[in-house]
Amino acid sequence: MRCGNADGFPVADGIRFEDPLTNGPQEGKAAFLEFVAPMPNIIQDIHILRSWVDGQSVIVQWDAHTVAGVIPVMELFTVVDGLVCSSRAYFDPRPLTNPS
Repeated sequence: MRCGNADGFPVADGIRFEDPLTNGPQEGKAAFLEFVAPMPNIIQDIHILRSWVDGQSVIVQWDAHTVAGVIPVMELFTVVDGLVCSSRAYFDPRPLTNPS
């Protein structure tokens, strides 16, 4: 996704995803790809700080270096057979939704 193309991102066809910008849970690979398509215009870089894996559950703590500054993110993934089946990100969206 740093290259601006999420087509090769390993997501399941039925992925369920949610974050503060999705207006509730979303489902489906097409919806996911549509949601992340503008991200290269918003997120300039990411720094992964740490990750935890427990079976199919993965938690990643990362910093999104955005056009509005650095936004800390915690994201929970479920990965089955190498495909992301669910994603839930937690962060404060106000720098993006209510810029100063």
